[in-house]
Amino acid sequence: LYLSQPVEEALIRIIQEALTNIRRHANANTATISLSTHDNRLTLLITDDGRGLPPDPSRAGGLGLTNMRERAEGVRGSFDVRPTRPGTIIEVILPTDRAEPAHA
Repeated sequence: LYLSQPVEEALIRIIQEALTNIRRHANANTATISLSTHDNRLTLLITDDGRGLPPDPSRAGGLGLTNMRERAEGVRGSFDVRPTRPGTIIEVILPTDRAEPAHA
């Protein structure tokens, strides 16, 4: 599995932002990060058992969710956030390559 530098950076920054949001806003006891790959795609799931999303997350006042979405979409990926009971699920799908490119 190979991640290009922009995809790798997006992945790291999305995880950082999600964990920061959980710490600051969710009042969660646990958070889980999982990664899986399938068909040249990396799926990142971040879940927490916190208080969940406000009724309209786009009006929550922060830029965290917007920044995560922009980072994912900026590398041809997708971003989804949805409530669960209890907590929140963030799902990010990013493109991968099967192998590291050959060096010149």
